[in-house]
Amino acid sequence: MQVQQLEVKLFVAGEPDFDQEALIPIFHRWIQENRLGDFLLIDVADYRHVPDGPGVMIVGHGVQWKMDGDGGELGLAFARKRDEIGDLADKLGEGFANLMKAVEALEGEPSIAGKLKLDRSHGLITVMSRLVASNDQKTYDQVAPIVQAVVEARHPGATVTTEHASAADPREALAVRFRLTGI
Repeated sequence: MQVQQLEVKLFVAGEPDFDQEALIPIFHRWIQENRLGDFLLIDVADYRHVPDGPGVMIVGHGVQWKMDGDGGELGLAFARKRDEIGDLADKLGEGFANLMKAVEALEGEPSIAGKLKLDRSHGLITVMSRLVASNDQKTYDQVAPIVQAVVEARHPGATVTTEHASAADPREALAVRFRLTGI
């Protein structure tokens, strides 16, 4: 399946005792250090005042990382905002790789040590471009097995289940929640 504008998110494990304000200087330093790879990173934006909004984010040219509480669940996400249409499995692989750079860097930050842990067994894939992936059962049935295969390949021996997370509202972007067991 061909898609574009994909977001990959992992949720925070447990009930975090964490103030996102601590991310602002960390994210600014990451931009200065070019910590997240070969991207043109522009700024850090603070949207914590927006209910269920994007939280604190690193904004780049065509990419972003954000710590958000969308839907009441805190998580870290990587998204491509400007990209060509391409193979879903390839885009998932790239998305996970870029997300994991930030996850590992964040969990290794001394200033927030022990306050934040990302749950690698629980995440959400969102295809933001509704032009290439409508939010309906037919598209979900095409996307879910690919999500399952890519996540299983990243975690050999694990069992992956998926759920059509955006099924209640066809106006939303297509979202597939995944959970792993046996890791």
